[in-house]
Amino acid sequence: MYLNRRMLCFAFFISALCSLSTVAFAIEEKLAIIKDNVNRRGLTLQVYTPPLAPENRLEAKLFQDVQIFGNVASLAAGNVSGAAGDEFIFLTHGRFGSNGLYLYTVKPEDGALFFRLLADDRSLERNVQFATLCDCDSDPEKELAVIKRLQNGSHQLIIYDLPTRRRGNALAIAGAANIGNNIIGLSAGDMAGDSKSELVIAQKNGNGTVRVEIYSPPSSLSDSLGPPLLSYSDLGRDIIPDGLAVGDFDNDSEDEIALVRSLKNGTYSLDILKAPTAFEDEAPVFIASDVNIGQNVAKITAFKIKAAGPSFNQPPQAVINANPQKGPLPLTVTLDGSNSQDADGFIQHYRWEFDNGQIITGPNLEYTYDTPGAHVVTLTVIDNENSKDSTQITIEVTEAANNNDTTDSQNLLPAEQELIKLINQERQKHNLASLKIHSALVAAAKGHSKDMAQNNFISHRGSNGSSPFTRMADAGYRFRTAGENVAAGYSSPQAVLTGWMNSPGHRRNILNASYCELGVGYAYQGRSTYRHYWTLTLGCR
Repeated sequence: MYLNRRMLCFAFFISALCSLSTVAFAIEEKLAIIKDNVNRRGLTLQVYTPPLAPENRLEAKLFQDVQIFGNVASLAAGNVSGAAGDEFIFLTHGRFGSNGLYLYTVKPEDGALFFRLLADDRSLERNVQFATLCDCDSDPEKELAVIKRLQNGSHQLIIYDLPTRRRGNALAIAGAANIGNNIIGLSAGDMAGDSKSELVIAQKNGNGTVRVEIYSPPSSLSDSLGPPLLSYSDLGRDIIPDGLAVGDFDNDSEDEIALVRSLKNGTYSLDILKAPTAFEDEAPVFIASDVNIGQNVAKITAFKIKAAGPSFNQPPQAVINANPQKGPLPLTVTLDGSNSQDADGFIQHYRWEFDNGQIITGPNLEYTYDTPGAHVVTLTVIDNENSKDSTQITIEVTEAANNNDTTDSQNLLPAEQELIKLINQERQKHNLASLKIHSALVAAAKGHSKDMAQNNFISHRGSNGSSPFTRMADAGYRFRTAGENVAAGYSSPQAVLTGWMNSPGHRRNILNASYCELGVGYAYQGRSTYRHYWTLTLGCR
């Protein structure tokens, strides 16, 4: 799937993740306009700074055009994810009259807009004509309000909780069954100054003029819309379907209404007016009027976008926890970046870079070092606003102990000591005496593990032809009874013990009551076939 800087494909919807940017942003209300392409193949999305008096003209486009392919029924924008700036919602007509809902995050960069699909519902109600995002209930999250056309020509209002994932489901939570005929637009904003969303509905009067009315959202699926709170009863003619938008276009912390009209010369004009403060008894107050916005206009919406300015985003803080941070070869380290924090958002990407050039992503991982030295690990975290932070930690890896330099348990590697502990725990489960460590058996076991690792083989017979019993005797162990287990490829003591206990012959050796002493040897060779080599010698004198 892909998305380039000039194309957004729908229904058939193709998306891609935007590039990373370190530009600082402030939030500003913009006007998003969708136009029919000249060749009638799809639509074009354009973003402008709203026109305000005394200029009363449309400024140059803020970004490159975004081409939209697919049957778009309606367009809405609002803050859904909690990140700075708004997300876009596109409603599309699908097969057999059904509608699709697609929610995209939007990132501005280098004069272009980048879209990433956040969530969708590809089987929404049939015959949806208009949509808007609103704070329509008591929770802090955005809802989707839609108007669908019924078979009898009337309209129905439905409010949904938005889907939270791809191929999700929008859940209907409220609605009004019959809200009249001839509706041509739907939007939402804080029109009553009560810090909540009201619904703004444009509807044709019987004489062809248009009225705009403001309603409280319904609170249940069986609710009615009720009488309007505020209204403009006559805003003239020729307002286009989906040519209604509500936003704080003049940045005065109060929402205004934008309307698009079709003109006889084939162009379109834009009006921006203050919200009404009384019911039907006042004249509209325009802050921009009759602004020519070109040809082929199909839909508009208000769109809060991150524009160049002071940043409101706090960068994340990268944190690494490593366990262990030092030890002998081979050293397996658990690296955990999940304690990294972002005060005003969330971390969306973890990148680990190792001093051998290897890069791994994800919040945590296990990494095995097979060369000694001080190894630097770098963790970079990137938040939902593309701010980043990096931190480093040094892992100290020492040479493994000399396999021939052992005389007692003090010279055993940690892995060897752990295996001995696990073996004796298994014997105790079966009411058998624990085996004591004998230095000669340890020497024989370590010598054979080293031989297998250096010469890349696994066998009870050594590279020089020796048997387990000659190796024990050569180490000075005069046994009455003796045995040996070998293994390769197991990276931990627990893993090798599990392998032995699942093998009847090896299991019999470990649980043999005739044995009273043991030795264990482990060797590692990163360039060999199995890398990890284990030997267990058993005996009694």
